Amino acid sequence: MPTRYTRFGEYFLQGIAKLLSEGTAVDVPNVGRCTIVGQVEPRINSSNWFMQVDIGFPNSDSQMTIGLYTLGSCLLEDSENIELPQPTYEDPNDRRYPREHQDAWFRLLNALEDQLHKAGYVVGSSDDNDIYLITDYYPSDGISASLLKPVVVSEVLIELCQKLVKEHTGWNFWIRLGFDFTDKRYNGVSESILIREDRVVYDFNRERLYSEFGNDFALAAEAK
Repeated sequence: MPTRYTRFGEYFLQGIAKLLSEGTAVDVPNVGRCTIVGQVEPRINSSNWFMQVDIGFPNSDSQMTIGLYTLGSCLLEDSENIELPQPTYEDPNDRRYPREHQDAWFRLLNALEDQLHKAGYVVGSSDDNDIYLITDYYPSDGISASLLKPVVVSEVLIELCQKLVKEHTGWNFWIRLGFDFTDKRYNGVSESILIREDRVVYDFNRERLYSEFGNDFALAAEAK
């Protein structure tokens, strides 16, 4: 059963395709009035939708290709009330990710959010929050979370996450805690902790983080 994320992706890109149909004028800064000279219509790829348009330069055979790709959404409860026709496509991911997988993923997400609240973490997207959870199911093999403060990184949090992953077994889910600190002292790139049922992978420079934050980076301080 295709997810609503995938189905809405088709319709939104169809709307954009009409907006950017061949012959449409596009005012490009420092170049001039260009024209769309070709289009690859929306097509599905791993539950996401993509399309591309070719834009011709004014008075020239030069062209630029622009790609559009669905990367996420903010589907709230009101989107559930929109009636959609039956899908006209087959998503190969439906065999890999059946509806049961989606249901299990949301059970893990809801359990994680509930336990984070109970443990006193502030969950949200503002800079003064502790943790931001990605709630889009793409489909996904695990839960991605952004840690917004270095002090949040602790063995207590890791143990909480691994306990939940073990409780929601059967789908080989993981929880990835990515470091997205808003503190300007942070110099890391793509650092994270990957938590699975049987192991925890610490993908960060503990020594550098301690030099940046000292005791504010709880996990490094605990190791001292």
